[in-house]
Amino acid sequence: MLFLFVGCRDNTPTENTQIEDTPIITETPIVTPTESPVTPTPEPTLTPEVTPTPEPTVTPEVTQTPPVTEEPVTPTPVITELDIPVLTMDINGAVSWNEVEGATHYNYIINDNDIKSTTSLNIELPNESTIIVQACNDETVSYWSLPITNFDTSDIYEYEKEDIYVKFHNTSLSPIKLTTGDKVNKPIDNWYKDPFYQEVFDFNEPIYKSTIIYANFIPNDLIKDTYFWIKGCPKMTSSIMSSGTSSDWHFIPLKENTKSSFKEFYATVTVSGATTEDPCNFIIMDGFSDDSGRTYWKYNGKDFTIKSDGVYNIYFSVEHEYASGIHALTVGTVNSVNSASYNSNLNLTTPVVSIDLETNTASWTKVDNALSYEVVIDNGKVVSTTDLNINLPKGSHIVVRAVNNTTSSRWSIPKANRRTITIEEDINYSVYFVGFDSYMVEPNSTITSPNNPTKDGYTFGGWYLDFNCTKPVQFPYSITNNTVFYPKWISLDDYENKIYYNLVLSDNTVVKGLTWNIDNYSFYEYETGNVSLKKNTNYYIVSTDDSNVKYGPYKVDSDGEYKLYFSEDNLWDGINIYIAKTTKTIYFTNNKHWTDTIYAYVWNDSTGERLDNWPGVEMEYVETNSYGEEIYKIEINLSKYDHLIISHGSYQNGDFKLSSQTIDLKLSDYDNNAFYVTSKNSEGKYDVGTWNK
Repeated sequence: MLFLFVGCRDNTPTENTQIEDTPIITETPIVTPTESPVTPTPEPTLTPEVTPTPEPTVTPEVTQTPPVTEEPVTPTPVITELDIPVLTMDINGAVSWNEVEGATHYNYIINDNDIKSTTSLNIELPNESTIIVQACNDETVSYWSLPITNFDTSDIYEYEKEDIYVKFHNTSLSPIKLTTGDKVNKPIDNWYKDPFYQEVFDFNEPIYKSTIIYANFIPNDLIKDTYFWIKGCPKMTSSIMSSGTSSDWHFIPLKENTKSSFKEFYATVTVSGATTEDPCNFIIMDGFSDDSGRTYWKYNGKDFTIKSDGVYNIYFSVEHEYASGIHALTVGTVNSVNSASYNSNLNLTTPVVSIDLETNTASWTKVDNALSYEVVIDNGKVVSTTDLNINLPKGSHIVVRAVNNTTSSRWSIPKANRRTITIEEDINYSVYFVGFDSYMVEPNSTITSPNNPTKDGYTFGGWYLDFNCTKPVQFPYSITNNTVFYPKWISLDDYENKIYYNLVLSDNTVVKGLTWNIDNYSFYEYETGNVSLKKNTNYYIVSTDDSNVKYGPYKVDSDGEYKLYFSEDNLWDGINIYIAKTTKTIYFTNNKHWTDTIYAYVWNDSTGERLDNWPGVEMEYVETNSYGEEIYKIEINLSKYDHLIISHGSYQNGDFKLSSQTIDLKLSDYDNNAFYVTSKNSEGKYDVGTWNK
């Protein structure tokens, strides 16, 4: 049995000490000096030669010394050294360890998370996770065990390099092109993997296929009902926070802590990139902006600081003062049980490991104050190195920690060197009506609207493609990607947006709501805005009040975009409805007898939106006039597009070969709806003449 004298102990191996050899360290404090002053002094055996002298009477005093040498041993309390647990793992990822004599419980850490405690001798370890264990009792703890990782390398892969796209849903941000395995830079707002805002998108993870990222904006009522805010530097983030200001600060709302015995507010934040030299600063303020008259709460007149990375709870109260008379308290989420045994206060941060799949190299970030790094590959032996990288075979996994003479960091999150496969895009798309269930559909499927939802105090204003309800949906709708539909709710007290009538089909399916046209001062009139209508279809106008008065049926002569105006008080040509077409039929007379296919390239010069890629869509043949000239046409939605180019050409080996084209035609510049070409300009493009068909 080994013993240690009571005192400060450091339970972390030095950089040159293997964990298996740690009992050697415990032998150095063994102190048994009681015989050492006697055994090396044989001279007293010669004292009989001086027997005539009176000095031998003093020798009994020498024989009394042994009791004095034993005096420091008997009152010294000792602590039994606990053995290091030895971990094993079965094929299912269940980790177990031997029972350590003298231990009452065991601390463990999984993947650099909180220290937790158990009295069990086994635990289920999640895949791609690492665990270390130490034995504990009320007096002491053992060293931490060697790490063991549950990492199934039978089906981990590297993905072939190809172009992929990231789309930012619910924003005006344009899609960006990446290469397989790249990471995307984080925009300012809150981003999620799913349209339900349940799983936060991790911008530190590589992307292997085309992806949609969903933006979640702070609702107005959150700002209205939040009275205290954290103003934190960019190192501080939260699941709900504002966009950055011009000085790159984030505003994070403080929620009321209903479990507190006094009026208290709190928020959970994540800090990344903070150090003692460059900490994360924050203050508390009674509002969302730096308006004059704003009240700020600080620590002794200075910003609050957090000096290391992690997840923290920040508590704040106006009515209550915490330690040292401050009104705000920062609490880390790490379990405090025996946390001192981990030497976390010495600030050796955990290395972040990355894998270069092409060179088969594992590298990690340099840790301040680290003298070396301990590496474990595939649950093998601990290897010590001063390098910041190491060769990692395909299919192998690795964990790393930083060490110095006094402490060690936690083990890194396990990473693996993956094999090569080709990722296949999802075959189907997800469709989600907010407030309803989601479902999957095949690409280019056409869907219809579900039954209209209801909400007390509001009327349903239709489905939209964006959270702010600026992009209305016309059903049936073709699904070409993952799509979320948002309901528009209009307060019954909002007379400008209230739905007074609905345009419906024969089965009462709502096509579009009609709001009050407040610009008409002559009589009460209601309008739809742009709506897609089809010929040979019966449409009706139905009141949304309890009377359910129904007008119609009404029809249109051709498919297209229209605006509807309705009034119970006024008649247009003997009916209560006026239907104005918003699409325009454009005709082209082929007076030059172009023999190739005739194309129309249609676009919006302001937004860049286009009907189709160059050279556009093939124009539809209508007839041949008395001069032997073919006439073609195309329907253009004037609410979407404002420019046109007419051209002709042919495809050769998949590439379009242009023969000739007109100048850019700005449709609002022409009153007539039919064009023909005249002469070429200096750029080789045809000018046009017009007539009305």
